[in-house]
Amino acid sequence: MPRHLVPPASSTEPPLLAATVWAGVLGLVFTAGYRLTNAHAALAPAVRVALPWDSAVPFWAWTIVPYLSLNLMLPLALFACADRRALHALGARVLAVMVLSFAVFWAWPTASVHIQPPMGLPWQPWFDGLRAFEAPVNQVPSLHVAVLVLVWQAMRARVPVRLRGLWHGWCALVAWSTLATWQHGLVDVAAGAALGWLAGQWPRDGARRLA
Repeated sequence: MPRHLVPPASSTEPPLLAATVWAGVLGLVFTAGYRLTNAHAALAPAVRVALPWDSAVPFWAWTIVPYLSLNLMLPLALFACADRRALHALGARVLAVMVLSFAVFWAWPTASVHIQPPMGLPWQPWFDGLRAFEAPVNQVPSLHVAVLVLVWQAMRARVPVRLRGLWHGWCALVAWSTLATWQHGLVDVAAGAALGWLAGQWPRDGARRLA
């Protein structure tokens, strides 16, 4: 094809390289942010923000599977973006909730409202792996839920219609898992959901400027 007929690169191309960069950047920010805020929380008094209803939440060890699945859902959402505009909007929103959450964690360390019971196989190694980078501190807001809200919003139009019920159901299960694993309490989850929703309202004009 003559060179002058080849369409130039545009924001409508599948952003594979840019998605890879975003995945790497967000992974580094997540890891560094938790390491710093966890170390800070270990030196500062942490408060527990509990509601009476927290004691009614059951502990279901198997929900660690949907809980950890968000680690795959976020990269999937980045690579599933239709164009650069959608990718940069999602990446910027996730980065924003990370930075805001880590700032709150630093200023106001909070501790888990639950103490997880001892578990045997097969679930104990899953929780041990989680504890390697996510200590039972820095609870409010739930960064897990905030990111989940953004991933759910970004993917709901990309999932085939016949599978959207499954997508919504899985996202609801991931949200429930933050409670059922006793990783978070009700206040944490509500604050995380609010943060994710607010970040999802990022002005569209601002998102276009990122493209």
